[in-house]
Amino acid sequence: MAECAKKTYQNNILNCPICMDTLEKPVLLPCMHSFCSSCIGDYAASVCKREHGITSSFPCPSCHTDTKVLTDLDQVGDDARKVVDNSDISAKLFCPVELNESDQLKTCEVCFVRGFESISATSWCQDCQEVLCNSCAEYHQSSKSLKDHKIRKIEEMPFIPQEKYNNGCPDHAMDLTFFCFSHEQLCCLKCAATKHRVCDKVEEIEATLKDPDFPDKTREMQDELNRIHSDLSYVLQNREQNTSRIGQQHLDIEEKVNFMRNTVVNQVDRMIGNTLSDADNERNKVFGGLKRDTDWLRDHQQLVCCLLTKMQVFKEGLEPERFLAYREIDRNIATLKTEIPEKLDDMYEFNLNYVPSDTYDVILKQFSKFGSVTVKNKKCKFRQISSNSAKHQTYCLTSMSNFKVSAPDEKKSPKIHSILFVEDDKLLMVDAENKSLKLYDVKGTLLHRAVTRGNPTFLSRMQGNRYAVAEPDIGEISEYELSTEIKFISSIKAPLDIIGIAFLNDLFVLTSKVGIRIVNQSGKCLQYLDKNSNGKQLFSSLKYIHGDPSDSVVYVSDEVLNKVFAFQQHSVSKCLQEDPLQVYSHPKLISPSGLDIDTFGNLLVCGFTSGNIHMFDKGGTHLKILHSNVTSPLNLEWDSLKQILVLSMNNSNFQIQFFKKI
Repeated sequence: MAECAKKTYQNNILNCPICMDTLEKPVLLPCMHSFCSSCIGDYAASVCKREHGITSSFPCPSCHTDTKVLTDLDQVGDDARKVVDNSDISAKLFCPVELNESDQLKTCEVCFVRGFESISATSWCQDCQEVLCNSCAEYHQSSKSLKDHKIRKIEEMPFIPQEKYNNGCPDHAMDLTFFCFSHEQLCCLKCAATKHRVCDKVEEIEATLKDPDFPDKTREMQDELNRIHSDLSYVLQNREQNTSRIGQQHLDIEEKVNFMRNTVVNQVDRMIGNTLSDADNERNKVFGGLKRDTDWLRDHQQLVCCLLTKMQVFKEGLEPERFLAYREIDRNIATLKTEIPEKLDDMYEFNLNYVPSDTYDVILKQFSKFGSVTVKNKKCKFRQISSNSAKHQTYCLTSMSNFKVSAPDEKKSPKIHSILFVEDDKLLMVDAENKSLKLYDVKGTLLHRAVTRGNPTFLSRMQGNRYAVAEPDIGEISEYELSTEIKFISSIKAPLDIIGIAFLNDLFVLTSKVGIRIVNQSGKCLQYLDKNSNGKQLFSSLKYIHGDPSDSVVYVSDEVLNKVFAFQQHSVSKCLQEDPLQVYSHPKLISPSGLDIDTFGNLLVCGFTSGNIHMFDKGGTHLKILHSNVTSPLNLEWDSLKQILVLSMNNSNFQIQFFKKI
């Protein structure tokens, strides 16, 4: 009994059934019910004296089992532990549980379930009854649905509640074999018959676990959890990418503002240089005029000095010399009297005057910043739906009709790698073997055929009624317009190793065998992607490609690795992220070829060798095999309006097969 009691140790056993407070000096009766020493002493004394006087037993207050008294009740006093000899049991049962090193819960249970590395637990959630690490405890306290849970530190706990780890009833020492759905509580047979007898639903655990439908239910739960996990992963990835995009956009803004600053600084430097150059020119002009005036004045001043020197002749010279000197001086004086007034009349006082530009004050007042920064947002349209609604994304296909592609005058069997629904229920496809673009109606009537310049492999929608065609043998991407006929418009140069083509956000996305190129409409290569951020080779043999404009995601299939890769396109640079957004695979998907996105956002993939069509959700979960036993499916196209799938098959008759969603 003592061992059983120890095994069923729980919170409520620390409360006295008489006073309902925490046990003080606990006493354990043989029936395994515990009481405070003073409570059971007072109870035993009062009951025995009132009903029987001094007796050798008293009934347990909880279960009425007789308990023998080991001494006179008058001698019990405050220490009722003398009533029964259970000191060893009580000491072992009611002392705090000291977990040894092997018993301690060192690992965070949430991290363990999620498959993360072992992290030491530091806290305990009393509501979830789980030990948590620091990170999980912080999440508990910040999550809207969990923030009211009580979190305690492990070292502050006097014991680890054992109800999480035992299978015993705290009241009856019986196994917990039933579950009450009304109270969300495990219970034993006696509790089910007493405490829970009026509850709406009490089921036997073993019967539920052995129910034939139980494995299916658990699989459904697993699928639901996988779907929800995929949904959350997809949305989380979206949030992380949005965060990364905002960071990159901030860097772009900073770069543009710095460029504008440098432009303005350079312009200001040029303006300063021009102004100072003008000042230099004007100064030099003035200096030139002043220098000419100064030189003229100095020359005439020197002439006057010479004339004054000649005046000495009048004192010492002979008469002829004196007369000649007189005559020269007189003539020069007359000239000076004429020239000096004229020269002085032509002289000006100069000043350099600086007047700021009229726009200077305007610039200082109005040009306060280079531009405005705002946040534009739009509602996220996540096509990934969680929980039970995710089941409605799947569907089945039923075969409708088919037709043969080849024309009577063609000598070679056609090979249709690419096929598109166009307006008025028509199909546009490329025939690599017969160098042609073909337009069919859904009944298989050939409406128009245009001979291409090279061997066309794949085609992709552009804007309006224009289509791009990859022609690797001549190294070109050709643009065609579809109206009443198929008309060639123009072409750009492309790598000779081009295979698949998609047109996404005004750029061409091209596949080669082991890489993806982003090329603009002028033919300039903006990116070549063949390795991830760690430098690891991504691909072995690429061919088919699909661009989803709603999410700016590119999907490519690798027929050797048997995988489909999804890459997010950067919103600013338009280049692809180096690391895949998602990788899709399935044991029964062999040599994946054509792919498309259906109405519900699911990824549809052909298995060329495995001969089937697979459906994945955006999060990477394989939902189902839509169709099996298809002969060598090359490519597929989904019509969202009519919910129809068209499939090109590389069989002997080369057929186009239609399937309808049911």
